[in-house]
Amino acid sequence: ESLKRGLPTVVTDGGAAGSLLADGAGLVCPVGDRDQLSKTLRRLIFSADLRHDYADAAWRAGQSLPTWADQAALFAEALAN
Repeated sequence: ESLKRGLPTVVTDGGAAGSLLADGAGLVCPVGDRDQLSKTLRRLIFSADLRHDYADAAWRAGQSLPTWADQAALFAEALAN
């Protein structure tokens, strides 16, 4: 959802989100590393240029993702088969 709206995303590397995040669309922090998470969030909050660059990349990445309607149709099709 954040990428579809052009919002930079901060995730942890503990699940699929970290490996699926498009380059430049957000930042990945180690699981449980509160200090790194804090530093990462501060970078995005206080650097308008960085936030703008990540927002542009997030928007581009998000436009290639399927819509909720597309996903629902695929799910319904999978259930029907």
